[in-house]
Amino acid sequence: MQEIPPALQQQIIQFQQIQKNLEALIKQRMQLEMQLRELENAEKELEKVKAGESVYKNVGNLIIKTEKEKALSEIKEKKETYDIAIKRLKSQEETYQQKLKELEKSIQAALSNIGVQKESGAG
Repeated sequence: MQEIPPALQQQIIQFQQIQKNLEALIKQRMQLEMQLRELENAEKELEKVKAGESVYKNVGNLIIKTEKEKALSEIKEKKETYDIAIKRLKSQEETYQQKLKELEKSIQAALSNIGVQKESGAG
């Protein structure tokens, strides 16, 4: 049985690291998407509030009275920030997925070359 060459071992390690980073990115994106949905729900509810009615928001451990328009503005600002972050994460995911595909092809080719050498040496 032939040993795996050091360069191939490095590629396998790199593949595993990228895979781990991709999983972390996906988890982070999913969390942001969930927070974005919560903001969208809060925005819908806030739209139902009549002008002049009191609204409250959480600030740390406190609940503070605020104006509807100010609360809506803050929500819209946060939504924009989350949208930008989600798009950035999706772009990074695509880059990582492409790198994984390339590494996978390279690793498979190297492994099949090792297999071919092994078989031809046995003959």
